[in-house]
Amino acid sequence: MEQVDALWTGILRRWEGWAGVPDLDLPAPPDPVIVAVLATVIGAMGLAAALTAWAERRRSLAGLFAAVVAVLLFFWLWEADRSISWTVVPDSFIELIARILR
Repeated sequence: MEQVDALWTGILRRWEGWAGVPDLDLPAPPDPVIVAVLATVIGAMGLAAALTAWAERRRSLAGLFAAVVAVLLFFWLWEADRSISWTVVPDSFIELIARILR
């Protein structure tokens, strides 16, 4: 257990040495809920396509492109206020369903 603790401490020290991401002054997304839902759906479909292509020993450029677009959309959400938590995806889906049902 001490080895794991020492390894984790070393990782944290290296992580602290990295420079932070500079503020890019991107405009805020018009509707963060819809962007989060779209990023999740696009990312899931892109990763599914990329993994299916990998299993068939092919290359899915469309799947990789979709996964990259999803990562960029999530980065845009994070860059807007720099405080995304792990609950943003389920909260976004719930809010979108509530909007539809309302």
